Amino acid sequence: MRVLVLGGDGMLGGELVRRLVRDHDVTATVRTAVPPSPPPADRVLCGVDVRHPDRLVEAFAVARPDAVVNAVGLVPRRIEEDGAPAAIEVNALFPHRLARLCAAARARLVHVSSDRVFSGRLGEYHEADVPDPVDLHGMTKLLGELGEPGTLTLRTAVIGLETSAAPTGLIERFLAASGSVPGQRRVVSSGVTAAEFARFVHLALVGHPDLTGIWHLAAEPITSFDLLTMLAARLGRRDLEIVPHDDEVCNRVLTARRLWSVTGYRPPAWPVMVDELAAAIERREIEGVTTRRDPARVSDLVAGQRAASPLPSSTPNGVHTDA
Repeated sequence: MRVLVLGGDGMLGGELVRRLVRDHDVTATVRTAVPPSPPPADRVLCGVDVRHPDRLVEAFAVARPDAVVNAVGLVPRRIEEDGAPAAIEVNALFPHRLARLCAAARARLVHVSSDRVFSGRLGEYHEADVPDPVDLHGMTKLLGELGEPGTLTLRTAVIGLETSAAPTGLIERFLAASGSVPGQRRVVSSGVTAAEFARFVHLALVGHPDLTGIWHLAAEPITSFDLLTMLAARLGRRDLEIVPHDDEVCNRVLTARRLWSVTGYRPPAWPVMVDELAAAIERREIEGVTTRRDPARVSDLVAGQRAASPLPSSTPNGVHTDA
């Protein structure tokens, strides 16, 4: 199957590429002209800003996809930096433009939504529950959800290793900490790791071609405190204390029993997913990327990668520049 992954250099997009390239012909797009570490796709298309329709049409012409996975989206931190207009365009409007393009190309579309379409006041959310987002990220992700034929929208929360030089997610904050890190005992989620999300996308593409509409992809509920405690133990971080906090209250647990019953898929238990995540962290350390995230060291590393890794213009396992 020919698969086009949009946003192939992000946390989720990178994992999607790594999993899908084992069984499919994968084309990945990245927004930057020359990514410091290109995703391991069969071909990488650089300089593809999804807000520019001509670039996207060119990507479709190169990839000729049977399926498209949209891993492009502005997270809350990026919304603070780029502003509301960018969030509306990328999170809310673009998915619908993409759906029309996929329909014209007769390509299936898998779109990533968020558990933040819910406020977190209640928990145990089903697909039929009325969303009640409380911030711009949740509102724009809700507006971007798809219901057209040939589209699959997955609501979830994803954790994993970030590729940004200035990461801000839960796992990267934990890895950058020293001495102690707060662990919220009343913040509950039911997401999955990026690697597990990628596995399900592969399963949906090859095993469930008729799966359409909005579905919840979720594991068992877990608190931030329990997740970080489990990860610290797996990594042997005896130098780091996970300090329990109860000042935040949020329950965005999604119920995925409908997906489990239809597909037969159920995510692994959290110890299994955390073990895989810890192994990825250890591999990154071995490869020389610090989990302590010294900004100067990260900056030097990225600059070194750019200088040491000139990229071909358009070759298999290389980079296609469309400028």
